[in-house]
Amino acid sequence: GDWDENLLWHTGLTPPRSRPVSTDLNQDLNLTNHDDSHKPPEEKETIDLSSPSPISPIKPALLPQQVLPPYLIGFKNYGNTCYLNACLQSLLGLQMFITDMMNFTSEELAIDESGQHGLVQSFRKLCVAYSKGDGVIANEEMKMVKKVMEVLDKQFIGNSMQDASEFLSRFIDELNEDAQRLSRSLDVEKEGYEIEKGVDIVSEGSNQVIKNFQHEKEEVLVCHGCRAETKCKIRDMSMWCDTTCSSNMNRTRSMSLQQLLEQSLAKETRERRCEVCGCEEATTTSQLVKLPKVLIIILKRYRFNNQDLSSSGKVSRQVSIPETVSLSSLVSDNVTLPDTSMPVLLPHHQTQVGVSVPLPTPVIDPVVPSPSP
Repeated sequence: GDWDENLLWHTGLTPPRSRPVSTDLNQDLNLTNHDDSHKPPEEKETIDLSSPSPISPIKPALLPQQVLPPYLIGFKNYGNTCYLNACLQSLLGLQMFITDMMNFTSEELAIDESGQHGLVQSFRKLCVAYSKGDGVIANEEMKMVKKVMEVLDKQFIGNSMQDASEFLSRFIDELNEDAQRLSRSLDVEKEGYEIEKGVDIVSEGSNQVIKNFQHEKEEVLVCHGCRAETKCKIRDMSMWCDTTCSSNMNRTRSMSLQQLLEQSLAKETRERRCEVCGCEEATTTSQLVKLPKVLIIILKRYRFNNQDLSSSGKVSRQVSIPETVSLSSLVSDNVTLPDTSMPVLLPHHQTQVGVSVPLPTPVIDPVVPSPSP
Protein backbone atom coordinates (compact mmCIF):
# COMPACT_ATOMS: atom_id res chain seq x y z
CA GLY A 1 0.00 0.00 0.00
CA ASP A 2 0.90 3.66 -0.03
CA TRP A 3 0.64 6.74 2.17
CA ASP A 4 -0.69 9.76 0.33
CA GLU A 5 0.18 13.36 1.11
CA ASN A 6 -2.59 13.48 3.73
CA LEU A 7 -1.14 10.49 5.61
CA LEU A 8 -3.98 8.15 4.63
CA TRP A 9 -2.99 4.54 4.05
CA HIS A 10 -4.32 2.93 0.84
CA THR A 11 -4.30 -0.84 0.31
CA GLY A 12 -6.45 -0.86 -2.85
CA LEU A 13 -5.26 -1.58 -6.38
CA THR A 14 -5.79 1.98 -7.66
CA PRO A 15 -3.41 4.90 -7.04
CA PRO A 16 -4.27 6.88 -3.89
CA ARG A 17 -6.45 9.94 -4.33
CA SER A 18 -6.12 13.08 -2.27
CA ARG A 19 -8.66 13.45 0.50
CA PRO A 20 -8.75 16.05 3.26
CA VAL A 21 -7.78 14.89 6.72
CA SER A 22 -10.40 15.40 9.39
CA THR A 23 -9.48 17.85 12.10
CA ASP A 24 -11.14 15.56 14.64
CA LEU A 25 -8.23 14.07 16.56
CA ASN A 26 -10.46 11.26 17.84
CA GLN A 27 -11.07 9.97 14.33
CA ASP A 28 -9.59 6.54 13.70
CA LEU A 29 -6.80 6.08 11.14
CA ASN A 30 -7.92 2.81 9.60
CA LEU A 31 -6.58 0.68 6.77
CA THR A 32 -8.68 1.64 3.75
CA ASN A 33 -9.74 -0.95 1.16
CA HIS A 34 -11.48 1.43 -1.25
CA ASP A 35 -11.95 5.12 -1.90
CA ASP A 36 -15.30 6.43 -0.72
CA SER A 37 -14.67 10.12 -1.39
CA HIS A 38 -17.40 10.16 -4.04
CA LYS A 39 -20.06 9.15 -1.52
CA PRO A 40 -22.21 11.83 0.12
CA PRO A 41 -21.43 12.47 3.79
CA GLU A 42 -23.30 10.10 6.06
CA GLU A 43 -24.61 10.77 9.51
CA LYS A 44 -22.09 9.40 12.00
CA GLU A 45 -23.25 6.95 14.61
CA THR A 46 -22.28 7.99 18.11
CA ILE A 47 -20.16 5.38 19.89
CA ASP A 48 -19.69 5.49 23.64
CA LEU A 49 -15.96 4.84 24.13
CA SER A 50 -16.39 4.76 27.92
CA SER A 51 -18.09 1.35 27.77
CA PRO A 52 -15.94 -1.79 27.72
CA SER A 53 -17.10 -2.71 24.21
CA PRO A 54 -19.02 -0.19 22.10
CA ILE A 55 -21.21 -2.76 20.39
CA SER A 56 -24.33 -1.78 18.52
CA PRO A 57 -26.80 -4.07 16.74
CA ILE A 58 -26.28 -4.62 13.03
CA LYS A 59 -28.84 -2.63 11.09
CA PRO A 60 -30.16 -3.73 7.67
CA ALA A 61 -28.92 -0.45 6.18
CA LEU A 62 -25.36 -1.34 7.19
CA LEU A 63 -25.25 -4.61 5.26
CA PRO A 64 -22.32 -4.64 2.81
CA GLN A 65 -22.87 -3.79 -0.82
CA GLN A 66 -19.56 -5.31 -1.90
CA VAL A 67 -17.81 -8.60 -1.22
CA LEU A 68 -14.10 -8.10 -0.60
CA PRO A 69 -11.28 -10.62 -0.79
CA PRO A 70 -10.71 -11.60 2.87
CA TYR A 71 -7.15 -10.28 2.97
CA LEU A 72 -8.42 -6.78 2.10
CA ILE A 73 -10.78 -6.57 5.08
CA GLY A 74 -9.62 -4.04 7.66
CA PHE A 75 -10.75 -3.70 11.27
CA LYS A 76 -11.78 -0.41 12.85
CA ASN A 77 -10.04 0.99 15.89
CA TYR A 78 -11.98 1.97 19.00
CA GLY A 79 -9.64 3.96 21.18
CA ASN A 80 -6.31 2.11 21.15
CA THR A 81 -7.46 -1.35 20.05
CA CYS A 82 -4.89 -1.68 17.27
CA TYR A 83 -3.19 -4.45 19.30
CA LEU A 84 -6.39 -6.50 18.97
CA ASN A 85 -6.77 -5.80 15.26
CA ALA A 86 -3.16 -6.72 14.47
CA CYS A 87 -3.35 -10.05 16.33
CA LEU A 88 -6.66 -11.08 14.79
CA GLN A 89 -5.49 -10.10 11.30
CA SER A 90 -2.41 -12.30 11.77
CA LEU A 91 -4.50 -15.29 12.84
CA LEU A 92 -7.05 -14.78 10.06
CA GLY A 93 -4.20 -14.94 7.52
CA LEU A 94 -3.67 -18.60 8.47
CA GLN A 95 -6.04 -20.43 6.12
CA MET A 96 -5.33 -23.82 7.73
CA PHE A 97 -6.28 -22.51 11.15
CA ILE A 98 -9.46 -20.64 10.21
CA THR A 99 -10.67 -23.68 8.23
CA ASP A 100 -10.18 -25.84 11.32
CA MET A 101 -12.10 -23.30 13.39
CA MET A 102 -14.98 -23.17 10.90
CA ASN A 103 -15.17 -26.97 11.01
CA PHE A 104 -16.54 -26.84 14.55
CA THR A 105 -20.16 -27.97 14.29
CA SER A 106 -23.08 -26.31 16.03
CA GLU A 107 -23.41 -29.41 18.23
CA GLU A 108 -19.86 -28.95 19.49
CA LEU A 109 -20.36 -25.31 20.39
CA ALA A 110 -21.85 -24.66 23.80
CA ILE A 111 -23.07 -21.57 25.63
CA ASP A 112 -21.55 -20.88 29.02
CA GLU A 113 -23.70 -20.93 32.14
CA SER A 114 -23.39 -17.14 32.26
CA GLY A 115 -25.26 -16.96 28.94
CA GLN A 116 -22.18 -15.67 27.08
CA HIS A 117 -20.80 -17.44 24.05
CA GLY A 118 -17.39 -19.06 24.50
CA LEU A 119 -14.28 -17.75 22.76
CA VAL A 120 -14.24 -20.59 20.19
CA GLN A 121 -17.79 -19.78 19.11
CA SER A 122 -17.08 -16.05 18.86
CA PHE A 123 -13.86 -16.51 16.91
CA ARG A 124 -15.51 -19.07 14.62
CA LYS A 125 -18.19 -16.52 13.70
CA LEU A 126 -15.45 -14.02 12.91
CA CYS A 127 -13.73 -16.60 10.66
CA VAL A 128 -16.99 -17.27 8.79
CA ALA A 129 -17.67 -13.55 8.19
CA TYR A 130 -14.05 -13.00 7.17
CA SER A 131 -14.13 -15.89 4.68
CA LYS A 132 -17.35 -14.53 3.19
CA GLY A 133 -15.59 -11.24 2.52
CA ASP A 134 -18.17 -9.41 4.64
CA GLY A 135 -16.26 -6.54 6.22
CA VAL A 136 -19.22 -5.10 8.14
CA ILE A 137 -20.16 -8.35 9.86
CA ALA A 138 -16.48 -9.18 10.43
CA ASN A 139 -16.02 -5.92 12.32
CA GLU A 140 -19.07 -6.66 14.48
CA GLU A 141 -17.79 -10.16 15.26
CA MET A 142 -14.35 -8.72 16.07
CA LYS A 143 -15.98 -6.57 18.76
CA MET A 144 -17.77 -9.63 20.12
CA VAL A 145 -14.41 -11.44 20.40
CA LYS A 146 -13.09 -8.49 22.42
CA LYS A 147 -16.14 -8.57 24.66
CA VAL A 148 -15.53 -12.26 25.46
CA MET A 149 -11.85 -11.54 26.18
CA GLU A 150 -12.87 -8.78 28.57
CA VAL A 151 -14.91 -11.32 30.53
CA LEU A 152 -12.01 -13.77 30.59
CA ASP A 153 -9.34 -11.21 31.50
CA LYS A 154 -10.26 -7.85 33.03
CA GLN A 155 -6.94 -6.40 31.89
CA PHE A 156 -8.43 -5.95 28.41
CA ILE A 157 -11.56 -4.11 29.54
CA GLY A 158 -11.98 -0.78 27.79
CA ASN A 159 -10.04 0.74 24.93
CA SER A 160 -6.66 1.54 26.48
CA MET A 161 -3.37 0.59 24.87
CA GLN A 162 -2.17 -3.00 25.40
CA ASP A 163 0.82 -5.10 24.39
CA ALA A 164 0.04 -7.06 21.23
CA SER A 165 2.28 -10.05 21.98
CA GLU A 166 0.83 -10.33 25.47
CA PHE A 167 -2.70 -10.26 24.08
CA LEU A 168 -1.88 -12.86 21.41
CA SER A 169 -0.43 -15.25 24.00
CA ARG A 170 -3.44 -14.77 26.27
CA PHE A 171 -5.88 -15.17 23.38
CA ILE A 172 -4.31 -18.44 22.18
CA ASP A 173 -4.28 -19.81 25.75
CA GLU A 174 -7.94 -18.94 26.32
CA LEU A 175 -8.90 -20.33 22.91
CA ASN A 176 -7.11 -23.55 23.85
CA GLU A 177 -8.93 -23.74 27.19
CA ASP A 178 -12.31 -23.31 25.53
CA ALA A 179 -11.47 -25.85 22.81
CA GLN A 180 -10.46 -28.36 25.50
CA ARG A 181 -13.76 -27.79 27.28
CA LEU A 182 -15.70 -28.43 24.07
CA SER A 183 -13.63 -31.52 23.21
CA ARG A 184 -14.05 -32.92 26.71
CA SER A 185 -17.83 -32.51 26.60
CA LEU A 186 -18.03 -34.07 23.13
CA ASP A 187 -15.84 -37.06 24.05
CA VAL A 188 -17.86 -37.75 27.18
CA GLU A 189 -21.12 -37.55 25.27
CA LYS A 190 -20.04 -39.73 22.34
CA GLU A 191 -17.84 -42.31 24.01
CA GLY A 192 -19.51 -42.49 27.40
CA TYR A 193 -16.28 -41.78 29.23
CA GLU A 194 -16.34 -41.14 32.93
CA ILE A 195 -14.13 -38.29 34.04
CA GLU A 196 -11.79 -39.50 36.72
CA LYS A 197 -10.65 -37.07 39.35
CA GLY A 198 -7.52 -35.25 38.24
CA VAL A 199 -7.36 -37.02 34.84
CA ASP A 200 -7.71 -35.10 31.60
CA ILE A 201 -9.32 -37.32 28.98
CA VAL A 202 -9.13 -34.82 26.12
CA SER A 203 -7.14 -36.17 23.19
CA GLU A 204 -4.79 -33.72 21.54
CA GLY A 205 -5.99 -34.78 18.10
CA SER A 206 -9.44 -33.32 18.75
CA ASN A 207 -8.14 -29.88 19.83
CA GLN A 208 -7.61 -27.71 16.76
CA VAL A 209 -5.69 -25.06 18.71
CA ILE A 210 -3.13 -27.60 19.94
CA LYS A 211 -2.83 -29.13 16.47
CA ASN A 212 -1.97 -25.76 14.96
CA PHE A 213 0.18 -24.01 17.57
CA GLN A 214 1.59 -26.31 20.26
CA HIS A 215 5.24 -27.36 20.08
CA GLU A 216 7.08 -29.70 22.42
CA LYS A 217 10.60 -29.25 23.77
CA GLU A 218 12.76 -31.77 25.60
CA GLU A 219 15.30 -30.58 28.16
CA VAL A 220 18.19 -32.73 29.41
CA LEU A 221 19.78 -31.57 32.68
CA VAL A 222 23.18 -32.98 33.68
CA CYS A 223 24.34 -32.39 37.26
CA HIS A 224 27.75 -30.73 37.61
CA GLY A 225 28.56 -32.91 40.62
CA CYS A 226 27.55 -36.54 39.99
CA ARG A 227 26.68 -36.20 36.27
CA ALA A 228 23.20 -37.56 36.94
CA GLU A 229 20.89 -36.95 33.97
CA THR A 230 17.27 -35.81 34.14
CA LYS A 231 14.89 -35.34 31.23
CA CYS A 232 11.67 -33.37 31.03
CA LYS A 233 9.30 -32.28 28.26
CA ILE A 234 7.73 -28.84 28.00
CA ARG A 235 4.76 -27.92 25.80
CA ASP A 236 3.95 -24.36 24.82
CA MET A 237 2.01 -22.33 22.25
CA SER A 238 4.84 -19.89 21.52
CA MET A 239 8.62 -19.48 21.70
CA TRP A 240 10.19 -16.50 23.43
CA CYS A 241 13.47 -15.12 22.11
CA ASP A 242 15.36 -12.83 24.46
CA THR A 243 16.88 -9.74 22.82
CA THR A 244 18.04 -8.32 26.17
CA CYS A 245 20.75 -10.82 27.18
CA SER A 246 24.34 -9.63 27.40
CA SER A 247 25.49 -11.46 24.26
CA ASN A 248 22.90 -9.64 22.18
CA MET A 249 23.48 -6.27 23.82
CA ASN A 250 27.15 -6.42 22.80
CA ARG A 251 26.35 -6.91 19.11
CA THR A 252 27.29 -3.95 16.92
CA ARG A 253 24.94 -4.91 14.09
CA SER A 254 21.27 -5.85 13.97
CA MET A 255 20.33 -9.20 15.42
CA SER A 256 19.10 -12.07 13.27
CA LEU A 257 15.95 -14.05 14.05
CA GLN A 258 17.89 -17.20 13.18
CA GLN A 259 20.50 -16.37 15.81
CA LEU A 260 17.86 -15.60 18.41
CA LEU A 261 16.15 -18.95 17.83
CA GLU A 262 19.42 -20.84 18.15
CA GLN A 263 20.29 -18.88 21.28
CA SER A 264 16.91 -19.65 22.90
CA LEU A 265 17.73 -23.39 22.75
CA ALA A 266 21.48 -23.11 23.38
CA LYS A 267 23.26 -25.02 26.16
CA GLU A 268 23.20 -23.13 29.45
CA THR A 269 24.02 -23.52 33.15
CA ARG A 270 21.11 -23.36 35.59
CA GLU A 271 20.70 -23.39 39.31
CA ARG A 272 19.11 -26.73 40.13
CA ARG A 273 19.60 -28.83 43.22
CA CYS A 274 20.50 -32.45 42.46
CA GLU A 275 18.48 -34.98 44.45
CA VAL A 276 21.40 -37.43 44.33
CA CYS A 277 24.44 -35.41 45.41
CA GLY A 278 22.96 -32.05 46.43
CA CYS A 279 24.91 -30.05 43.81
CA GLU A 280 23.25 -26.73 43.02
CA GLU A 281 24.11 -26.42 39.31
CA ALA A 282 23.31 -28.36 36.14
CA THR A 283 23.99 -28.00 32.41
CA THR A 284 20.83 -27.88 30.30
CA THR A 285 20.52 -28.76 26.62
CA SER A 286 17.22 -28.33 24.75
CA GLN A 287 15.78 -29.74 21.52
CA LEU A 288 12.42 -29.51 19.80
CA VAL A 289 10.81 -32.95 19.61
CA LYS A 290 7.48 -31.91 18.08
CA LEU A 291 6.86 -29.05 15.66
CA PRO A 292 3.55 -27.20 15.19
CA LYS A 293 1.87 -26.14 11.98
CA VAL A 294 2.36 -22.51 13.05
CA LEU A 295 5.33 -21.50 15.20
CA ILE A 296 4.62 -18.26 17.07
CA ILE A 297 7.87 -16.47 17.95
CA ILE A 298 7.73 -13.58 20.42
CA LEU A 299 10.68 -11.24 20.92
CA LYS A 300 11.37 -10.21 24.49
CA ARG A 301 12.49 -6.61 24.19
CA TYR A 302 12.15 -5.18 27.68
CA ARG A 303 15.23 -5.15 29.90
CA PHE A 304 14.60 -4.87 33.64
CA ASN A 305 17.28 -4.17 36.24
CA ASN A 306 15.94 -4.22 39.80
CA GLN A 307 19.22 -2.78 41.12
CA ASP A 308 19.39 0.11 38.69
CA LEU A 309 15.96 1.09 37.37
CA SER A 310 17.48 3.81 35.20
CA SER A 311 19.02 1.11 32.99
CA SER A 312 15.66 -0.61 32.51
CA GLY A 313 13.82 -0.03 29.27
CA LYS A 314 12.89 -1.37 25.85
CA VAL A 315 15.67 -2.66 23.60
CA SER A 316 15.17 -0.98 20.22
CA ARG A 317 17.95 -2.78 18.33
CA GLN A 318 16.75 -4.03 14.95
CA VAL A 319 16.05 -7.72 14.32
CA SER A 320 16.42 -8.94 10.74
CA ILE A 321 13.63 -11.35 9.77
CA PRO A 322 14.37 -13.53 6.70
CA GLU A 323 11.78 -15.29 4.54
CA THR A 324 12.72 -18.64 6.07
CA VAL A 325 14.53 -19.88 9.16
CA SER A 326 16.20 -23.25 9.62
CA LEU A 327 15.31 -25.47 12.57
CA SER A 328 17.55 -28.36 11.51
CA SER A 329 20.05 -27.78 14.32
CA LEU A 330 17.31 -27.27 16.92
CA VAL A 331 15.31 -30.49 16.56
CA SER A 332 15.91 -34.04 17.76
CA ASP A 333 16.66 -36.94 15.41
CA ASN A 334 13.15 -38.36 15.87
CA VAL A 335 11.26 -35.05 15.77
CA THR A 336 7.53 -35.28 15.02
CA LEU A 337 6.62 -33.13 12.02
CA PRO A 338 3.18 -31.53 11.60
CA ASP A 339 0.64 -32.39 8.95
CA THR A 340 0.84 -29.37 6.66
CA SER A 341 -1.87 -30.46 4.22
CA MET A 342 -4.68 -27.94 3.82
CA PRO A 343 -7.78 -29.04 5.78
CA VAL A 344 -11.03 -29.40 3.86
CA LEU A 345 -14.06 -27.38 4.89
CA LEU A 346 -16.53 -29.98 6.13
CA PRO A 347 -20.03 -30.01 4.61
CA HIS A 348 -21.83 -29.36 7.86
CA HIS A 349 -24.44 -26.63 7.97
CA GLN A 350 -25.30 -23.58 9.98
CA THR A 351 -28.92 -23.09 10.97
CA GLN A 352 -30.16 -19.59 10.36
CA VAL A 353 -33.80 -18.82 11.11
CA GLY A 354 -34.81 -22.43 10.62
CA VAL A 355 -33.00 -22.81 7.28
CA SER A 356 -29.87 -24.91 6.81
CA VAL A 357 -27.23 -22.95 4.95
CA PRO A 358 -23.83 -24.43 3.98
CA LEU A 359 -20.77 -22.70 5.34
CA PRO A 360 -19.08 -20.38 2.83
CA THR A 361 -15.93 -21.17 0.96
CA PRO A 362 -13.16 -18.57 1.18
CA VAL A 363 -13.52 -15.70 -1.31
CA ILE A 364 -10.44 -15.49 -3.52
CA ASP A 365 -9.90 -12.58 -5.89
CA PRO A 366 -9.40 -13.98 -9.41
CA VAL A 367 -7.09 -11.12 -10.35
CA VAL A 368 -4.97 -10.53 -7.26
CA PRO A 369 -3.54 -13.73 -5.69
CA SER A 370 -3.99 -14.13 -1.96
CA PRO A 371 -0.67 -13.79 -0.10
CA SER A 372 0.65 -16.96 1.50
CA PRO A 373 0.38 -17.17 5.31
